[in-house]
Amino acid sequence: ALVQALLTKRLVPILGEQRSVLAGFAIGIATFTAYGLCSAGWLIYVFVVLGSFAGVGGPALQAYLSRHVDPAEQGAIQGAFVGITSMAAIIGQPVAAWSFGWAVAPGNPWHVPGIAFFEAAVLMTVALGLAARTFHRAGPAAS
Repeated sequence: ALVQALLTKRLVPILGEQRSVLAGFAIGIATFTAYGLCSAGWLIYVFVVLGSFAGVGGPALQAYLSRHVDPAEQGAIQGAFVGITSMAAIIGQPVAAWSFGWAVAPGNPWHVPGIAFFEAAVLMTVALGLAARTFHRAGPAAS
C-alpha cells in the first residue's frame, strides 16, 4: 500500500509507464523465485519488503491501458482488467494447492515445496514477454 500510495506517483513519471510495468513484472519474477527458494522463515519478511516494489507495475499498467483506449470504452477496459485479475485469483489458488500437494506428496521423487511460487514466476515471465512485445510494437511514442 505504501509503495502504491507514495512511490508509484513519483517513480512512474521518472521511468515512464512502460518501464514501470516491466520493472514491476521483473521484480515480481525475482520475488516469486526467491519465495520458492526460501530456506528460512525469516527470509520471507525480507522478500515481502523487496517484493512490494513490484506494486509499481499494476497502476502503471492500468494507466497505460487507460491512455490507449477510447474514452467511451474506459469502463469496459477497467472491468476487463479487474475481471481477469479476479479469474486468475479464483483459478490460481486451487492450481497452486494441487501443485503443492503433488510436490510434497510421499513417494514423489521431486520434493519442491515452493513449486507454486515457481509457477507464478513462470506466468509472470510470460506476462513480461507479452508486455515487452506489445510495448515494442506500440513504439516509444506510445509511452
